[in-house]
Amino acid sequence: MKSLKKIVALVAVAALSISALAGCQKQKPIDNKEIVMTVGDKKVELGMANFFVRYQQSMMEQQMEMYQSYGYVMEWDMEVEEGKTYEESMKEDTLKSLQQLYVLDAHAADYKVALTDDETAKIEEAAKAFAKANKDEVKEKVSAEYAAEYLRLVTISEKMYEAVKASHTPEVKGEEAAQKLMYYVKYDTVKQDSSTGQTSELSDDEVKKLKKDAKALLDGAKANGNLESYAKEQKLTATKAAFSVDRSELDEKLVKAADKLELNGFTDVIVGESAIYVAQVTSLLDKDATEAEKKEIIEERKNEFYTETVEKWVEDTKIKVNDKVWDKISLEGLKISAVEPEEDDESKDSTIEDSADDKTDDTAKDSTEDTAE
Repeated sequence: MKSLKKIVALVAVAALSISALAGCQKQKPIDNKEIVMTVGDKKVELGMANFFVRYQQSMMEQQMEMYQSYGYVMEWDMEVEEGKTYEESMKEDTLKSLQQLYVLDAHAADYKVALTDDETAKIEEAAKAFAKANKDEVKEKVSAEYAAEYLRLVTISEKMYEAVKASHTPEVKGEEAAQKLMYYVKYDTVKQDSSTGQTSELSDDEVKKLKKDAKALLDGAKANGNLESYAKEQKLTATKAAFSVDRSELDEKLVKAADKLELNGFTDVIVGESAIYVAQVTSLLDKDATEAEKKEIIEERKNEFYTETVEKWVEDTKIKVNDKVWDKISLEGLKISAVEPEEDDESKDSTIEDSADDKTDDTAKDSTEDTAE
């Protein structure tokens, strides 16, 4: 959940960068005003659901094309699990996401979350740009009138993400965040083929030699008293790492061995899962690392609170889907491809600024004008 805020922010920017969605003639027309589902008291029109599906489709087909360029077979009608096609799986996830957007919108007033006048104006500008970029026959298949509603929902959801998290103040005990510090030298026991990218284990003789090298380094470092400086003398790199036995991304065997040491103590030669290690503990309580770990734990728990809160809201909301209407949305015969849009005076400023996240120009180019094939 740590990356959720960034994902939501990027979706908002990408959505505002949309200029056109286009479908080929094989796609049957739908009645946009049909009610596809109710979420609480909100009646959701088929056109809104169709717009959301097409937007997700445009992003996913970019990924599919990338995988296909590497020789992978990815088609909407292929099974991703028993009895379920890629299209069915995508539509199922998209429907749940749309339901969540409306649930968040329903609770926005509870957190005093609303769009600013500036945000509303920019959303309206983006929707106008979307409509202008599409021909009439395209808008019959993917109606531009739902662009503004989609952007409104996504912007509200981003604000709700921050508001719900801000309402929760997790407690973090000192021992939970406490971090020790070590320096370690790593000898990889796997190698990667530069041409294929595939990895393989070293031979027994190669591993034996690495163990010998590690033992020589360990003996020299003990005599020197400092692994970092001795490794530098040997033209090796000693990596600095904060760790705790309960929370660490380092090799488990390395962490367990280091955790038992006194200050400035050395481990033995540690044979880990994919590497051999030699390490020295240089601090039993590193203040900076501990403070950073505390902040990370707080953020994790805020994210967990957000997830649990929204899941509870969805569970408590009466949601009814009209399957017959929902099934009218089909990806068959409709290809969405992405190209960079040409900016005009109306669309140049059609993005919402998000002060909480740094965004680059490249981000805003990822999801753009879509044309029919």
